[in-house]
Amino acid sequence: MGNMQMGTEIVSRISQNPTLKSRVINALKEASVAAFEAAISHPVASIVIAGTQGFIEAE
Repeated sequence: MGNMQMGTEIVSRISQNPTLKSRVINALKEASVAAFEAAISHPVASIVIAGTQGFIEAE
């Protein structure tokens, strides 16, 4: 599974789990994106963060 495919799957699973989605949104709001990305420390992090930023913008 490639990084883009994995990132898309992770964002999809986050969006289907309201509790997890809320926690991720709150983490992004409280910490900077750079801090969140560093905490995840995985090549797919930027894809997941971009997807979850879309959740914030949709609110």
